[in-house]
Amino acid sequence: MDYKSTINLPKTSFSMKANLPQKEPETLKYWEEMKIYESMQEIRKGKKQYILHDGPPYANGNTHIGTALNKVLKDIIVKYMTMSGYDSPYIPGWDCHGMPIEHNVVQEMGKEVGRNKIRENCIKYAEKYVPIQRDEFKRLGVFGDWERPYLTMNPEYEINVLKTFKTLVEKGYIYRAKRPIHWCPGCKTALAEAELEYKDHLSPSIYVKFPVKRDSSPMAQNDTCPDASFLIWTTTPWTLPANVAVALHPDYDYSFIKTEQGILIVADELMEKIHTKNREIMKRVKGKELEGAKLVHPLVDRISTVILADFVKKDEGTGCVHIAPGHGEEDYQIGLKYNLPIISPVDDGGVFTEEAGIFKGKQVFEANDEIIEVLEEKGLLVDKDEITHSYPHCWRCDSPLIFRATPQWFLNVNHKDLKNRMLEEIERVKWIPSWSKERIYNTVKERPDWCLSRQRVWGIPIPVLYCKNCEEPVLNSAVVEEAILETENRKPKTENRKCKKCGGEEFIKEKDIFDVWFDSSSSYNAVARVNFPADLYLEGVDHHRVWFQHSLLLSMATDNRSPFKACLTHGLVLDEKMHKMSKKLGNIVSPMEITDKFGADILRLYFSSVDYTRDIPFNFESLESIKIAYRKIRNTFKFLLGNIYDYKEPIPYNNLLEIDKLMLHKLQKLIKEIRDAYKKFEFYKVYHLFYNYCIIDLSKFYLDILKDRLYTYGKESNERRSAQTVLYETLSSLARLIAPVLPFTAEEVWKEEETMGMRMDRKSIFVEDIPEVNENYIDEDIEERWQILKKVRDDVLCAIEDKREQGVVGNSLEAKVILWTEDKELREVLGNHRDELSSLFIVSQVEIRKEVSPQDEGMISYKNVSTKIERAKGKKCERCWIYSEEVGKDKDYPTLCPKCIFVLKGGDYEQKEA
Repeated sequence: MDYKSTINLPKTSFSMKANLPQKEPETLKYWEEMKIYESMQEIRKGKKQYILHDGPPYANGNTHIGTALNKVLKDIIVKYMTMSGYDSPYIPGWDCHGMPIEHNVVQEMGKEVGRNKIRENCIKYAEKYVPIQRDEFKRLGVFGDWERPYLTMNPEYEINVLKTFKTLVEKGYIYRAKRPIHWCPGCKTALAEAELEYKDHLSPSIYVKFPVKRDSSPMAQNDTCPDASFLIWTTTPWTLPANVAVALHPDYDYSFIKTEQGILIVADELMEKIHTKNREIMKRVKGKELEGAKLVHPLVDRISTVILADFVKKDEGTGCVHIAPGHGEEDYQIGLKYNLPIISPVDDGGVFTEEAGIFKGKQVFEANDEIIEVLEEKGLLVDKDEITHSYPHCWRCDSPLIFRATPQWFLNVNHKDLKNRMLEEIERVKWIPSWSKERIYNTVKERPDWCLSRQRVWGIPIPVLYCKNCEEPVLNSAVVEEAILETENRKPKTENRKCKKCGGEEFIKEKDIFDVWFDSSSSYNAVARVNFPADLYLEGVDHHRVWFQHSLLLSMATDNRSPFKACLTHGLVLDEKMHKMSKKLGNIVSPMEITDKFGADILRLYFSSVDYTRDIPFNFESLESIKIAYRKIRNTFKFLLGNIYDYKEPIPYNNLLEIDKLMLHKLQKLIKEIRDAYKKFEFYKVYHLFYNYCIIDLSKFYLDILKDRLYTYGKESNERRSAQTVLYETLSSLARLIAPVLPFTAEEVWKEEETMGMRMDRKSIFVEDIPEVNENYIDEDIEERWQILKKVRDDVLCAIEDKREQGVVGNSLEAKVILWTEDKELREVLGNHRDELSSLFIVSQVEIRKEVSPQDEGMISYKNVSTKIERAKGKKCERCWIYSEEVGKDKDYPTLCPKCIFVLKGGDYEQKEA
């Protein structure tokens, strides 16, 4: 008889070869045709909501690996929360305005064109890349309402941005002022702090004399100190034409030092910075005694004034700080205190205007050398050098920036105590990881007023009118409402307004647009009102300076509460050289390249395996270990599926074998730990818990032990049905637990179950629930006993391996294990599980001795038990390969053991055609 045909071998069409690049698109098509996302939402409709609000990526090109990380993390959370019973819709969005798109469009157009043409082409550009990015996100297995995303360029979105602005205007947060801001001469626009990149920059380092005016009071000249000069230090000579003052610290000691270059006034502690000979201190005074002194400007026909400022430091320079309120924030603030003029003789392209005198027409950085030459000619340059220091550059065009005072629209962060209210709200929000709270707290604490205006084309125009006659601005609720009506394509009821300044009746519209972060940060009002505040915002670490902070700012200003209950931060994806991946640097990796080679689930598994709260170095070698891990996980699923092909229904818990009860117990612990890890967004724990369970608890232990019971016991035997009950429960739980991370593979497993007729009423794993802990399966006593047995098993396997290397046995079934221990408790446990030990060790025979005789020379003491390995007695059963002394005693089945004879005589096996 062909005994092989009586073995219950595994059956499944679930292939060990994943072929993910080919299979995943088929699954995507299935999800779309069956409307799985819509079904998920319908089933949970009316349940408690959990809203993860999507921060919009720029629609300015294909996705990169950093974008993929962001979307996959969000998708894992949304899938988990939905499968946990929450109504958790995901509305994706795109940021369609701003410099990233306008810059690319203008470059493509290649020539100067009108504003309307630029806007038309920007719309086309965004409309091109939104569907491209959408399809790439979908290819990654990300679920969402892809047919109804929010786009910041859509009229309905823009209307909500304007409504947000209207509230700010009504509450008095918005003002216009000429004050210094970061300005890009290349892009010809204002920039916010978040749009800066700091790079090393070589700058001049000069020491310049500001002579005291002879009739200056309180410093009337005398014979002791004739021709004294205050000595300043600067690395931006081009800002000197805008100088109006020199600042001293009121409490520092300042010395009048006689040198070959005249009498120089410097802070005592910085005297050594001056490279002069024969220094002689003429006198010493406190800084506050010099306040109000008048100085001769070294370059232009203007008087500078000595003022006092606490921000003067002793760590560099001379203690005498050159003040140009038109070119620096601290200078501007101290200028307000002293009512100093705000001079900024520089145009939009960074070129000096007529106000700069002889330097008119010079680009500011190029003018540095000429300014230094003039100072030398006048005998006012004491020293010069060059210094490499960190300097702000434009994030888009890489140009070095300038601080330049221009009229701009600002949001006052101190109005109505806004900044302090933000700091208080930060304490109430949950920040993940916890260290991110300090980061955003510090960025908010130090932030200046928000410059809202940008001198660009592609964005939402700031709704302001200017008197055509005198250029007086008009901004009020009515003006904003008119802009809202126009955006709605409704004719506004314009009021009969007159200029309050000159009485003019003709007005022109503001050309400046909103900072793009005002657009996207208004999404809390435009999109996330579904369940306000949102449960979670999730973006990269750089968003503490931008989207997180600005969203919080706007929401606190308009609603006096945070737009999010929790805020999760992930790190940046780095290249092999530990540089941030970015489109601008050209060092990005396309996630589509990975999905085409390996499949989206491989990339998703990789993202889940790392601590994403830190920066993530990435290259293709990073995926090698994940590919191996995935194959092992897939092999586990294949084994589970293959051995439940004829499973019908579970047997009662009390009928289960003890080892099967053990595995149900351990499964409950796994469910609890993985659910806890998901809730804490610790996906790397989800990965490691899941992987270790598959490999250590299942493959290397339970499944290895089960094979004989599954294959050779009777098809309907209690032993086999007991195992199948646990296998099915394990498969069902594992597939659902890992579905948020491996959606394609989990769906493939679920559809395989459908094929077997087990879940014909369920069209997707994502309409199922994440498994919950079944308290009825918890049994700590069983786990305690089996912990003891597993330790003994480890010793036995070591002993068998030693004998295998010696050639005593080959396959472990050729072995007989003899055990002995002095430990009474261990001896009792072994005795109570005597019948299970051969299966546990995967050997043919096990003997437990009460004592060891002197003749037992082969007995070796291991960590937990003394063991001796012999060749098993009897003959090898032709069907199950177990050795037994009973083989040959049955005349009908002379080559079989009693267990196999019982199975065949009872007909409890699957008959196969010859």
